[in-house]
Amino acid sequence: MFFLRNYLPDDININFLRYKYIGLIISLFFAVVSVWGLATKGLNFGIDFQGGILIEAKFQDKPSLSNIRTELNKLNIGDISIQTVGNENNILIKSGASSDANIMSTANKIKDALVNSISPQVEFRKVEYVGAEVGEEMISDGIIAIILTFIGIMIYVWFRFNWQYSIGIVFGLIHDLVLTIGYLIYSGFEFNITSIAAILTILGYSVNDTVVMYDRIRENLFKIRKKSFLDILNLSINETLYRTLFTLLTTLIAAGSLVMFGGPALQTFSITVFVGIVIGTYSSIFISIPILSFFSKGLSKN
Repeated sequence: MFFLRNYLPDDININFLRYKYIGLIISLFFAVVSVWGLATKGLNFGIDFQGGILIEAKFQDKPSLSNIRTELNKLNIGDISIQTVGNENNILIKSGASSDANIMSTANKIKDALVNSISPQVEFRKVEYVGAEVGEEMISDGIIAIILTFIGIMIYVWFRFNWQYSIGIVFGLIHDLVLTIGYLIYSGFEFNITSIAAILTILGYSVNDTVVMYDRIRENLFKIRKKSFLDILNLSINETLYRTLFTLLTTLIAAGSLVMFGGPALQTFSITVFVGIVIGTYSSIFISIPILSFFSKGLSKN
């Protein structure tokens, strides 16, 4: 990866803070679009949260998805999601259930329809049930996990640096959370436990990226006395830019490998992380540090 260093200039001096208001306006625009999407379209909750049935069936020959959908629609069991998984002979079927009581009944109807109308040799490799009450609990647990993550990160940054830094971090994390949720809404991906894991991964990456810059800012504030606060912020971003870009590129390669080779089971996680780390890198430079620039009186003499 470090061979790229030979193709980059030795002294990078980009005035990032010159564009801080542009960056904030762009982020505000996408945040409003994301919130609007949440209010109008809503999240596409998966079986983890809304409850229902997940059946993985393996056929000896490639089945017709349209035939499967036609037969299952005859059951009048509501919305059904059908997709291939792994190879063309493996089918993943997801169906909601109006109540916990009819989950088993609905699952049996689906299995009987596949055996009687599609193929008697079908093999049911996985049958999972998630009750509606369990789904509601998982939603609340996911929200609590994200809130506790925010609180823990804010306390950590507050004690490691100053309270002003923690405000910049929180604004950056809110930015990453809102834009990532907006991406999930408009991409149509299911919002499930895997999505929560992807969001927490993105928040962790973003915090790590920002803390590296904050360390350099604090060091330069003690070391350099003749430059203005904004100049020190710009200098710190530029001094850590190589590390930021190399970390971003390395992580994108890893996430990209999961996108290409991880299969359908990791699709939501891998693609969301791929997009989210770009959002997190952007927020470190154009959200967290610009927010910090509004607290020059509290930090410039520390």
